Amino acid sequence: MRTAKEFKTELLSVARTPEPGYGGNVSPAAKMFSSLASHSEMLEFELAIQSLLESSDLEHRKWAVNLCLGFITFRDAIAWPKYDKGE
Repeated sequence: MRTAKEFKTELLSVARTPEPGYGGNVSPAAKMFSSLASHSEMLEFELAIQSLLESSDLEHRKWAVNLCLGFITFRDAIAWPKYDKGE
């Protein structure tokens, strides 16, 4: 299972290399989210996003806000993992 710190590192990596085209900032992170293997990983992913939103680095915060807005905008296109909270 990946930790929040690992997710944060991965998210910052995709932030530096967005995919071309509309939604390019969100698509790599959405694919990462879609690949989560458990509810526990989902919680760690959430903690990573929270950490970026609370970062002292303005660029990290801006990107995290854009990511959150992108998840809302593209919510119908994202393959949302389905887990019971007990997992």
